[in-house]
Amino acid sequence: GSTMNGPSSSDYKGGTTPHFGMTRSERAVERMLCVGDPLAEREGARIEACEARRVRCRSRWHPRCARVEGIKYERRIEEAMRATSDDEPLALLTLTIGCDSAAEGLDALRSSLQHLRRTKSAKGLRRGMGRTTVIASPGATTWNVHLHALCWGTADEQGMQRRHLDVAASRGLSGSLDFRPVARRWADDGTRTFLT
Repeated sequence: GSTMNGPSSSDYKGGTTPHFGMTRSERAVERMLCVGDPLAEREGARIEACEARRVRCRSRWHPRCARVEGIKYERRIEEAMRATSDDEPLALLTLTIGCDSAAEGLDALRSSLQHLRRTKSAKGLRRGMGRTTVIASPGATTWNVHLHALCWGTADEQGMQRRHLDVAASRGLSGSLDFRPVARRWADDGTRTFLT
């Protein structure tokens, strides 16, 4: 068992954090409306309206809506993986940018992706499907912007990592890249499992 202090995962069921008495969505709104980041403030206002049940925002910033959209995305990814033949290489790609401004982070992520598409390191990638998420760093006024993608083909992870870090550094930001091939395993009953 763990000896770490603090709330367990069971404390978060129902969406309320015990130490603040606020839902994750309320905390997200409070965080976004107080950081002085125009994009975050705009998204915070959308979430506030969504929480009041006036509209459904489907924002990647809104914990509840992002969870629902994430489930839909996982289903699309699973269908695409199952439709892929065994001899076609698959990989999971995660790009991350750490930043003070969410808008700057999203712009840097887009720029990095454009650079990666033009590198020799990624020439073996034929297509991909992914989504971005924007996460507030706990206890800080910074953001982590992520792209999670399923890619078809092969790539040079070290070459892509260098290019991604160069783009982030050119803007004074931090970044990371993770590229994991997906293996398939067939069970005796004919079902297929995907492993990273």
